[in-house]
Amino acid sequence: MFGRWLSAGTRALSLVVVVETARAAIDVTSANRRAPVSGLVDWSKAGYEKGAALPDDCKISYTIGPDKLASQFGVIPDDGKDDTDGLYAAITSLRSITRAAGTFALIQLPPGKIQLSHRLSLDVSYTILRGAGNDPANGGTVIEFAPDANTAYDTLTSDGARWDQSNSGFSWEYKDEKNKTVKGTAGGGWIWPGRPIIQVGSTAIAPKYTVPYSLAPSNRKDLFWGSVNYHFRNDSTIKGFMADQRMDIVGKMGDTKIYYDSVNTTWAWAVGQEAYVYSPIRSTDYDSWAVTDASFYVDSYMFQDWFTVASVGKDTQGSFIVVDRPLRFNVYSSSTAAGGKLMETAPNVAKIMPIEDPIHHVGIENLYITQPMASLTPAQAVHNYGNMAPAQAMHGIVFRFARDSWVRGVSMYMIGSHPIATESARNLHIQDNFFDGSWNKGSGGNGYIRGSRVFDSVFVGNKLRNLRHFALQWSSMGNVVVQNDLDCDLNLHGGWEGFNLIEGNAIVVPYDHRSRSCTANCGGEGTGLENGTWFPIYWSAGAKASKWSGATGPQNVFFRNTMKKAKTATGAIEDFTPYYSSDGSTASKVFEFGWSATGYKHLSLDGTALITDWMGNEQATFAAGLVTATQSTSSIFLTDPTKTRNETAACRTSSKSRRGHAARNIHRLV
Repeated sequence: MFGRWLSAGTRALSLVVVVETARAAIDVTSANRRAPVSGLVDWSKAGYEKGAALPDDCKISYTIGPDKLASQFGVIPDDGKDDTDGLYAAITSLRSITRAAGTFALIQLPPGKIQLSHRLSLDVSYTILRGAGNDPANGGTVIEFAPDANTAYDTLTSDGARWDQSNSGFSWEYKDEKNKTVKGTAGGGWIWPGRPIIQVGSTAIAPKYTVPYSLAPSNRKDLFWGSVNYHFRNDSTIKGFMADQRMDIVGKMGDTKIYYDSVNTTWAWAVGQEAYVYSPIRSTDYDSWAVTDASFYVDSYMFQDWFTVASVGKDTQGSFIVVDRPLRFNVYSSSTAAGGKLMETAPNVAKIMPIEDPIHHVGIENLYITQPMASLTPAQAVHNYGNMAPAQAMHGIVFRFARDSWVRGVSMYMIGSHPIATESARNLHIQDNFFDGSWNKGSGGNGYIRGSRVFDSVFVGNKLRNLRHFALQWSSMGNVVVQNDLDCDLNLHGGWEGFNLIEGNAIVVPYDHRSRSCTANCGGEGTGLENGTWFPIYWSAGAKASKWSGATGPQNVFFRNTMKKAKTATGAIEDFTPYYSSDGSTASKVFEFGWSATGYKHLSLDGTALITDWMGNEQATFAAGLVTATQSTSSIFLTDPTKTRNETAACRTSSKSRRGHAARNIHRLV
């Protein structure tokens, strides 16, 4: 078991290959979840289908196996040929297959090496991509990625340190059917956080962008994939999908009603649709965080969340939707509402946006994914927090406008940047994976398990080695991070991430986990190189984090985590007090960061002045912004944190196909 139930330790990374047989899967289904604890958030509905078990093979109604992959789609292991297009053709073929509602199509990959050179889009719901195991030395499936010329970044910053998204766009000009000139630009940020090996998300193109897509060169066409879900896709003469601009607050925290502009929109809201809320930051937010740098006062959609429409109505105030759970922040109609000052050229309006093509019920299982570099060795990347190959900083698996999906039994070794990254995702389940190493862990934000704008998801039983952070950021809310094993920090990276539970994890961090442990293309937390070293917890102070986002949000809860740190180059690993003590004195303590027992409170040492940086205050005593409660049980989230599930039970059609997951053979470096 991990965390409180694990005897934590450390190790050095070398090039000795071993096979580890890991524990059985911890039961995190609804059957083993506690009722909500008074004063804390209700996490009982986090994860896949709000706590359902991940589907077994009873739910599979159609299979594309190795023989069909070879004969119909040309996907043949170990043949030295690029399999990306053939594998994607197999995925898209599933659109024409009639299946019973709620059942899955399985793409069963063969043992051996599958070679990819550009993004593989899992854009068909109810699809499972499964390998033969995650151990290359024992009949597993290896996905080996080498980015082609259209995928590797062709534009880096002037210093060559990282991808330059601001200069990676495409501009167009053409005459429409009425001979009117149409101009526009797609920025590199349209594919943020960057190019992936695998992406779970839509590839549908908004009608507004079909002509620009046809004009774009091959290395810019991906800017438009999934644009059907972009908040700026609307063709109306005003900004589309606006919130009702006649009131300051269109949705109140704790309520489920949100008012939208029904006059200038043609979208017809209906029960069951997916609604995504963009609420703008206001100058008053920056003021409340004691931000002193005027250049940080910029418009952004700091506050975001994903809902399902429960009902639609109209009253004396206006038209509204009712969503499936309470709002976790006030939704202001614009950046200048309720006393906000104009920060840029015009107010930034809130948007209540339909997600037209959410991809859901997609699973990735039992794979080994790697991105080798011919001119680099893994040993060079150990505790090297720079970008060693910035043009190849591709991510392992990205979820974008995706929900109710999962990754389990996957081993990733030396990926270009983030092994897992999210950008607007809900009810994910990331369990029993091993993520080891990244070639790029430096400036620009690279090499994380990156939970950005991820909501109500569960990360359980994962092992992380040689990464920069396990990060929650940018409005990530309602997530549970439980029983994982980390040698990096649990980083609350800023942007109003809140109401997350971090429980029972082992977080044991060496001294060289620091920004100055770097050979090239280095970077601190939004700054130049820092003199300190990263501790097991990082909390983003508004005065600093507003450079890239904003302050960490409310009530992030830490409970029963084993946390240790080496504070000097020659020092021993020691307890990270006051948040963990090996004598058991912290076992019942619940640490609620950014909280006052009734609402949000920024961290402060004296109760008045806000801290300007977490670094240097990691073990300080806070007079405000940290509530310490007690909980006598062994878990806030689970009834029994030691209970496991037999995931190899009924309906497993092939024991061989489940080898990597059932036996948990994890191919790792020690």
